[in-house]
Amino acid sequence: MAVWHGSAPHFSGTPKPRSCCHCRSAHPAGRCIEKTQKFEKANNIEVSIIGLGAMGSALAAAFLKGDHPTTVWNRSAGKADALVARGAVRASTVADAVAASKLVVVCLLNYDTVYEALV
Repeated sequence: MAVWHGSAPHFSGTPKPRSCCHCRSAHPAGRCIEKTQKFEKANNIEVSIIGLGAMGSALAAAFLKGDHPTTVWNRSAGKADALVARGAVRASTVADAVAASKLVVVCLLNYDTVYEALV
């Protein structure tokens, strides 16, 4: 039953679970596990980070935290050590990093550095 106080309705009683638009089941907790799993799988894209300065390292760490398969490459291979320890895959070449993922993030200093790394 809706009770109006001012401009917003307030509902009394326990709301009934609605039928899920995905699997047509009622979910008392409000979350469809099947839908959540499909969403997570669809949004768990692989990503490659080229350049592990402050920005590239922070982005790679964020992707790892979000459970994205992450490939990293840097001219100085040692900069990838901490990220590899957290689950990233170290690419031996830029070409390997680009081939490893559909999403490639390039975090290099300037155009000349990008050109040098990618060409």
